[in-house]
Amino acid sequence: MKDISYGADIVGDYVFIGYPVSNFPGDVQSDPYRRHRRWLDNAFGAFEWKKHRDKEVIFVCYNGLL
Repeated sequence: MKDISYGADIVGDYVFIGYPVSNFPGDVQSDPYRRHRRWLDNAFGAFEWKKHRDKEVIFVCYNGLL
């Protein structure tokens, strides 16, 4: 078991990108939504896709009660 919140890990032919526990961020004009969107853009943008073009991507997330 490995914590991949805010990160990514490669296992065999799969790339797992982890999103931290959260509730639905709300209205698209809200600050929480903007923070979530910025994090997702950074997570997917920072990953070296060209090096792992042949791998399947699995996005791991879950909704938690805060």
